Amino acid sequence: MSWFMMGGGTNPTLTMIYQFVYGVTEPLLAPIRSVVPQIKMGMGYLDLSPIILLILVRIVREIMYRNIYL
Repeated sequence: MSWFMMGGGTNPTLTMIYQFVYGVTEPLLAPIRSVVPQIKMGMGYLDLSPIILLILVRIVREIMYRNIYL
C-alpha cells in the first residue's frame, strides 16, 4: 500500500480505512514477504507477495470446493 500516504494524512476517514486494510492484509502478506524476495525494477522494487497470496487463496478455495461439493 505504498501508493497511499501513511495513515491517510490529515483525513480521519482515510486514516481509518488505511489502518483497517493494513491490519487485515499485513498478517497474511508478512510471512510471504519474508520468503519471497522483492524484484528490483528500475528505481523501485516489485513486491510479488499480493499476487502470490491471491494464487494461494484461489488454490485453497478450489481444494475446499472440490472436497465439499464433489
